[in-house]
Amino acid sequence: MVDLQGQKLVETDWLAANLGAPGLVVVDCTWYPPSKERDPAAEFLQERIPGAVFYDLLEIRDKNTDLPHMIPPPDEFSRHMRNMGISDTDTVILYDTKGVWTAARGWWVFTIMGHKNVAVLNGGLPKWKAEGRPIESGPPKQRPLTHYNPQFQSHLVLSKEQMLDVVNSGSRVIVDARGPAGFTGNVEDKNPEERYGHVPGARNVPDDYVVTEAGTLKTGAELEQVFVDAGVDTSKPIAMMCLTGITASLVGFALVNNGHNDVVQYDGCWKQWQADHSLPIETGEAA
Repeated sequence: MVDLQGQKLVETDWLAANLGAPGLVVVDCTWYPPSKERDPAAEFLQERIPGAVFYDLLEIRDKNTDLPHMIPPPDEFSRHMRNMGISDTDTVILYDTKGVWTAARGWWVFTIMGHKNVAVLNGGLPKWKAEGRPIESGPPKQRPLTHYNPQFQSHLVLSKEQMLDVVNSGSRVIVDARGPAGFTGNVEDKNPEERYGHVPGARNVPDDYVVTEAGTLKTGAELEQVFVDAGVDTSKPIAMMCLTGITASLVGFALVNNGHNDVVQYDGCWKQWQADHSLPIETGEAA
């Protein structure tokens, strides 16, 4: 088995050198919002990193709620992994067709399930292709069924009630990864059945702030400055949120990859929070 030795982000040359190694599974974790009118499963059949399997974010989720991207129950996640031929002892490398975006969501789900060796491919498929590396197409080869034993890490996930405790106690810095319009509530064509704004005390770090123009993840001092500029004290515990859980995963992953280990996710995110009119909200810029 290829040991990541704690790496959470791997480069394309690392993957090229290890591609095909026993126990290494490459996973395409691409998802697009409906407005993009793109079919990631179909695109996976057209071009992918050789040997990759497809992780369907719309399928591998908690279907007992109308919220679109809630963490799946461990037994449901385990069933999908077994069918995909992924074992809990495998080294999993996640990528997407944008660079680093929904692959980070996959990283959080695997991590919350207790998977030890999992990382994101920096730059994803665009960087891989730009470097002239091999591409595969057509129906993928079926991996043999395997065993997957999840070890659910409940401390990494906040419920709505726990998030309210965070708001009231100030025990964590709340980082909202939505765009500025959604965060401030300055949204055109508002739905009268929804509330707009942000959780009291939250700071705004949109997901595109943590990615370079080349589609790779910012790291080191460059990343830290993003949070300084947003008024986030990264020395404190952090609670991530966004609209449905996707962009929060990218910003949260950037923090963890940069050495900030006390980062958790509010699973229900803004979709759940705004729907409960007993919960407080604020509008405008971060206070």
